Amino acid sequence: MTGYKCTISILAVSLIWPCWGHPQAAAEDRVSGFVVGGAASRPDYEGSSDPEPVPLFAAEVNYKFLSLRAFGDDVELDISPYESLEFGPIASFRSGRGDDVENVTVGRLRQIDDALEAGVFGKLTYQSVFTLRDQLSFGAEFLADTSGTHDGYVATFGVGYDRQMTDRFGIGLDIKSRYASEGYMNTYFSIDADNALRSGLPLYQAGSGIKDVDFQISAEYMLTQNWGIVGIASHKHLLGDAADSPVVAIEGDEAQQRFGVGLRFKF
Repeated sequence: MTGYKCTISILAVSLIWPCWGHPQAAAEDRVSGFVVGGAASRPDYEGSSDPEPVPLFAAEVNYKFLSLRAFGDDVELDISPYESLEFGPIASFRSGRGDDVENVTVGRLRQIDDALEAGVFGKLTYQSVFTLRDQLSFGAEFLADTSGTHDGYVATFGVGYDRQMTDRFGIGLDIKSRYASEGYMNTYFSIDADNALRSGLPLYQAGSGIKDVDFQISAEYMLTQNWGIVGIASHKHLLGDAADSPVVAIEGDEAQQRFGVGLRFKF
């Protein structure tokens, strides 16, 4: 598997704990949570027009007011004691880009190593905004490279709306945008003289800026008290220097679609 951070499973975050209550509300002295497993499709690498199959995975373990969450390549720990506010540390694994990508031209570029990123996140949620069974949330996330792969950072800002339509069926709508540093953009989107000679692509220098906007919809139908079916669809549109990069504009696609379906077990 090559490409970039496994964002398909991150989309499950807005789906899997939207309208069914926050662990702080109960602060129970027992372990609870869920596990989701399934299949998904995402671009081969960021900017690719070739899809690749990936696992859809997410999990959450709650104890009192603490929540440990894993989704795809991300792990976060919510340490907030407040029901409507979440915050804590986050770590992420971003897969590299090698010569095994589907696109032959991009495969000739220098290999980009895997990256380990760490940072913080926060989210503020308002309950019962339009109905008694909905919520509106505003979130932010900051991840910086700790592995020396791109020596940069990515800041994410988003807004989400979740609504429990019936006792069994709920939906989630989310919009996110990401700002990437010069180090990140240069690593994944620039073409220097060496890479131009390797691939035949024109020279290109990418700078920092807003690199994408992401629209996603998620849904869940509970089959029983513990088992449910989840579905996710997302469209991420690359912007600015990311969209203008030869990796994207010539060899890829600025439109990035992701889809996934899986089973959820709550315990």
